[in-house]
Parts: sequence; structure tokens; C-alpha cells
Amino acid sequence: MKTPVFQRVRLLWSAVAICALLFTPLVHSAERAAKLSRVEAEELVRIWLASKGYDPSSKDFFVDSDPDQKDAPDFYYVSAYQVAEQSVPTLGHFAINRFSADVWDWVGCKKLSSPRLRAKQQHLRQQHGIVFASHSSSARPCTLETE
Repeated sequence: MKTPVFQRVRLLWSAVAICALLFTPLVHSAERAAKLSRVEAEELVRIWLASKGYDPSSKDFFVDSDPDQKDAPDFYYVSAYQVAEQSVPTLGHFAINRFSADVWDWVGCKKLSSPRLRAKQQHLRQQHGIVFASHSSSARPCTLETE
């Protein structure tokens, strides 16, 4: 025969377990919902290219969306171009982490940074409620090949 105390403790633990199961998906989805839009991601690329001397406001400058990559779903992929007299040279191929605002040169597998870019990233992280410790800044859109 079970005592009333045992039954109350069991009931309490059951209630805690049910609450944990109900609220875990909500916490996880709220954390993952804090992400950048593609427009914001492209703006980060424009800011970085401006720091390298390009004029993103020029009519000859454009950023084009690339297809998402199945093996790196946390990233937006874009390419930037500048129309020249007889060609359209590629300025770079970029991957932008949707959840951290990190910008990568995804061909060279290098994380990009400049003072204006860092300031904009900080602004977007605050705007979207992305806490530095919780965003996936260690995620890479590429793999470094070793010889």
C-alpha cells in the first residue's frame, strides 16, 4: 500500500515531467526563430565589401542569392558582382549564418570582419535577441581541407 506522501511526490514529479516536455519545444523554437532575414544577410555582405573599397550603392554593384546548401542549413549563400566595361567580375561568394550574423568567404573558408561589419552584427544580434553564448559562431559553412 502506497502512502499519501508517496502519492503526492509521485504526482509532483509527474507534473514537472509533463511541464518539461511541453515547454522544451517552445524554448527551442524561440531560440531558433531568432534569425536574420536574407535582406539583412545581404546587407552584411555589402558592408564588408564597402570596407574593402567597393561602392555598394553603385548601379553596377549587385548581390545575388545562391541556393541554400543542404549540408549547411544555418547559412544564407550569396555572391556579389560589379559590372565592368566588358565583364562582370565576381567580388566573392559569401555565407552568412542566419542565427549568429557571422559572415564567411565560403570559397576560402574564412570568417570575415571589419569595424563596420562588427558594429552591424552587434546591432542585429541585439535586435533579434541573439545572445553571443547561444549563437552558433563556431559553425562553418565550409570545411578546411588538410593535405
